[in-house]
Amino acid sequence: MTLCSTVKRKSEVRIFEKLPNGLYLNLYFFRKRPKTRFAQWHVALYISKTRKEANKWFNNSSKRKKNPITGDGSLIGLKRALDYILEFSRLIGFYEELIVNWEDERRRSAYRYLKRHGFIDYCDKEGNITGYGIRNPNFYEWIPKEEVSR
Repeated sequence: MTLCSTVKRKSEVRIFEKLPNGLYLNLYFFRKRPKTRFAQWHVALYISKTRKEANKWFNNSSKRKKNPITGDGSLIGLKRALDYILEFSRLIGFYEELIVNWEDERRRSAYRYLKRHGFIDYCDKEGNITGYGIRNPNFYEWIPKEEVSR
């Protein structure tokens, strides 16, 4: 992450980068403190024509409206976002975790690639997968459950 393209706040990190197709990659990491031991960092991704458009979406609309899918060359943006997400996962603290959620099946299938990099399933109370999460790989190592043979 280059310093000129990063805005850091106490519980928020905003990354913006101009893509080769002229659009801007806007990646937002924001921290929530649930009643558990771990602080949770969440990710919001918006590819836009201007930074102002993305900031307006994040500050106002992201809580009410879905992020529209335009299909205009955003694959490069997803690859760059993956690089930033993996780098950020190595920078979070000991009692913090990074969670990536989705809004629809199309995004879920795109984000499934994170599981190759150590992300695990995060489920709701009913057992439905709601996101993928990771704790800092420098501190934690996920040990997969071995299947019990009968």
